[in-house]
Amino acid sequence: YSRPLVIVLGVGTGNGSRTGGSPLAQLLGKMGQIIGNCVVVCSGNEANARLHYQGRLEDGMSEDVEFRVGADTKGFALELWGNTPDVFSVSLISPLGESIPRIPARMGASMEYTFLYEGSTVTVDYQITENVAGMEVIFVRLKTPVEGTWKFYIYSLTNIKGSYNAWLPLKQFSGQDIYFLKSDPDTTLTVPAAADGVISVGAYNHYTGAAYYESGRGYSADGRIKPDFVAPGAGVYGIAPSGGVKVTGTSYAAAYAGGCVALLYSYQVNVKNSQMINHNDIKAQLI
Repeated sequence: YSRPLVIVLGVGTGNGSRTGGSPLAQLLGKMGQIIGNCVVVCSGNEANARLHYQGRLEDGMSEDVEFRVGADTKGFALELWGNTPDVFSVSLISPLGESIPRIPARMGASMEYTFLYEGSTVTVDYQITENVAGMEVIFVRLKTPVEGTWKFYIYSLTNIKGSYNAWLPLKQFSGQDIYFLKSDPDTTLTVPAAADGVISVGAYNHYTGAAYYESGRGYSADGRIKPDFVAPGAGVYGIAPSGGVKVTGTSYAAAYAGGCVALLYSYQVNVKNSQMINHNDIKAQLI
């Protein structure tokens, strides 16, 4: 129809590097760079969920990362993303003190171990250079983990001051009580909110002017400013089959911002008689 297009994505995932390197992030970024298109995404609601850990290791040293697993947990995956060019490896200790020794980092290696006393199973997959973001990623999958405090040891294999990020799965997806004991509320935006070429939206409380405390935070894992701005997302009005309701979260803030983008495009086309405007122009006007 040769008309502007606004795409609003009110969902996100906890899987990925938070650098905009996932296939979905790249696809949305390319769509958003087309003149007349604008892609608006939410930043998630994970700032206070204690699902992110950030660490930095000196030459060839190690550190331990503790996380708590609640009762009746069926299983989950932890992702550790290391910044190039450093390389990391891991070992694991269960709440009962049973340990898995340091697992060597090998290209494309996958290893499975069983804890004899607990009956838990752990699988560790290494990708030294992940094929999209170009970073090292370590996937750790735990099946039927016993309740208690688990401990990871993370080792640097180079003489570089290496930094890394680790994320646990989103609570909305897992429905399980899993969290880091020493967590970092920053870089908690969901994927694909770190993508270039999209407008990433967090939430604030428009009644008080304060930030919405659960709104996913930046920066991106590679240091870019994301989300781009915040919109009303705490107790805003929405529509349900029963009628008007009050809703909260960055998905609604993204929808709110998407409506603003549509109004700006409408003004550009109907009043100024022009469609030559891209997402950077729109983002600058909203900021």
